[in-house]
Amino acid sequence: MIAEKFSTEIKLINKYLDEVFIADDYFSSEKNLIESINYSLLSGGKRFRPLLSGLTSQLLGKNFSFALPYGAAIELIHCYSLIHDDMPAMDNDDTRRGQPSHHIKFGETKSLLAGDALQAYAFSLVAKNYKVVASTAMHVLSRSAFNMVLGQALDLDPPAEINLDYIEKVHAKKTGALINASVLGAAYLCEAETETINRLDVFSKKLGIAFQVADDIQDFNEGKKEPINCVNFLGIEKSLELLTKVSKECEESLSAFGEQADNFKFLIGYNQSRI
Repeated sequence: MIAEKFSTEIKLINKYLDEVFIADDYFSSEKNLIESINYSLLSGGKRFRPLLSGLTSQLLGKNFSFALPYGAAIELIHCYSLIHDDMPAMDNDDTRRGQPSHHIKFGETKSLLAGDALQAYAFSLVAKNYKVVASTAMHVLSRSAFNMVLGQALDLDPPAEINLDYIEKVHAKKTGALINASVLGAAYLCEAETETINRLDVFSKKLGIAFQVADDIQDFNEGKKEPINCVNFLGIEKSLELLTKVSKECEESLSAFGEQADNFKFLIGYNQSRI
């Protein structure tokens, strides 16, 4: 659905990601590490986060390509988190996107290093492509990356009694932080006005919640036993009601943008439809 609606934009994202490390001569002698990085980075995926960055750029009067380096930085951090999440010390998953997980293919040591390298280089992408306006966006990116790690820590070490508030906290950090940063950082790079940034901040935080609620419902429907899952506490019907409620709030937060926000509204609908 996303692939059809945004085929041109996703091709631009994938082309940029294909060339991220090739374009930097510094990595020409680091073929083994780059091969392992690209194994996961170029393995597909919806490119939901860099798509959000590019669409934010368009909404604010710049072209989609303006946000490609920032969107790629977001995707690098997302990719590193998936590599690390799949490792035995975390979720211990053997497959990712229909192929062996990174640690199965390359071993745990190289998985750690590949993830570390992806995170580090993400900030370089922002710094060298935006220069003067990069500072605030890098702060947003750094904070979201930290919150994502904190969310994973909370997920792996929950209290004896888990409640819905704790689940919402984990989801807001582990999943929501990068979705928020995808929009908010791009808005800062476009030098948007404070009122616009505040509206987009609300939208992207709501979208992050809606995205994870849909993930929880999807996991439940597929029989996955995840302790940090809202369906465990709300049940499936109430979880579906929550998804509808948050999605509506998400769309309402875009009212000031009118038809210009139609692409964002499409993504809200897509998120609801994937369950």
